[in-house]
Formats: sequence, structure tokens, C-alpha cells
Amino acid sequence: MGIDSLGKTAGVAKLRQPVDRKEGPVAPSAVEGSGAAKVDLGTKRFEGIIKASTKKLSESDEARLASIKAQIKSGSYQIDPTEVARAMLEDRAFFTALHGEGE
Repeated sequence: MGIDSLGKTAGVAKLRQPVDRKEGPVAPSAVEGSGAAKVDLGTKRFEGIIKASTKKLSESDEARLASIKAQIKSGSYQIDPTEVARAMLEDRAFFTALHGEGE
């Protein structure tokens, strides 16, 4: 029995039927007419795009890596200390913000 803010009593709500679970934590199906939304988390429609993007990224990474290897082998690879420091500070700022430190 519930009591509302005016001090009146409300009736006892009907209990839902127990859900028979086969194995593991299976979510009960939505009650018809309950207004429950259905969410599709499937990625099948994006698989082609993901594969193409991954292949393109892999190809560009391989080309960049081959270029760096060739520069190192020839002795022409230059390290820019300013760029290294900038990248380190960006990473530090990112991870600090991610963990909520420094607030």
C-alpha cells in the first residue's frame, strides 16, 4: 500500500507475472502497449564501410611506415624535439582531462 503526499492511501498495484528465464540473465520482452522503445545495436549495415576504412587506414599507415624506414636506413630521418614535446603535452593534457585530475 502506498501513501501519497496528501495522506490518502492508494490501492495495491497488481504484480507482474514472474519472467521465466531459461539460462543466464535474459531480459524480459517488452509488454505490448507499454510504449517501450526497441534499439537496434547491430553493426551489420556498417561492416562494409568499416572494412574499407580499415583497409585504407592500413594502406596509408604502411606507406608512412615504409617511408620512415627508408629515411632511417638512409640516415635522413630528422627528429623534431619541438614536435615530440608538443605531442607529449597533448597526451598529458588528454589523459589528465580523461581522469579528471587537476580540477
